[in-house]
Amino acid sequence: MRIGNVSRSSTKDIFLCLLLGLSFLFSLEVLSTGADEHARQSQWPFLYGEFGVIEITQIFVLGFGLAINLRYRRLLVNASNKLIGYLRILIFSFLIYEELSFLTSFKFIFAESFNAQSELNLHNASFWHVHILQNIPIIGNIGLMPILTSLVLLFLGFGSFLPVSKEIKLIFFEKRYAIYASAYFLNLILSSAIRYVHYYQGYLIASEYIELCLYVILALDSVDKVYRLRSEAKNRMPVICG
Repeated sequence: MRIGNVSRSSTKDIFLCLLLGLSFLFSLEVLSTGADEHARQSQWPFLYGEFGVIEITQIFVLGFGLAINLRYRRLLVNASNKLIGYLRILIFSFLIYEELSFLTSFKFIFAESFNAQSELNLHNASFWHVHILQNIPIIGNIGLMPILTSLVLLFLGFGSFLPVSKEIKLIFFEKRYAIYASAYFLNLILSSAIRYVHYYQGYLIASEYIELCLYVILALDSVDKVYRLRSEAKNRMPVICG
């Protein structure tokens, strides 16, 4: 059993490393052209558009993660509490809505007053563009979105190392995924360093790929949690001697 667990863990690590590596390689082509997000969608709509391969894959991965949490919601709730168990479902549901919210573009007139793309969503809200930190050496200006996203991901990624109960730890990533949760933050820092010496204004790894990697980590983390909780429940079952 131990050998099987090591093999399973190694396979996932290899897969995540390959995913990040391929994301970097694909982003190099974009980096060389200097194309921003809107230019990418125009030049490669089959890949970066709202109905492109990446967006569809993101929704599929999130849907898979949501299905896992719905299917084993009783197991997750029993291992923690209703708040945390259903919060996990809410997170996946919220992310799916945000990815599909482009369908609301220019459908609601009032959205134009607070949304950069006139969509009924949170990630394009105008207040995210407010610069919280300005004129930071090498990094430059930093908006509210990257700061809050980095803090949330680092908290969720490394929260399992905090001295809290097992019930609360269920909301955090499994410890083996902690390092991957820092991918967004590291991408911001390295991209800022590149922009300091390069004309390109985007990211080292394009934002679409980073989102996909994080969604994959969320889904795999749910699978690992279910597998671990089911194994623990099975080991607690009393052995009946004949």
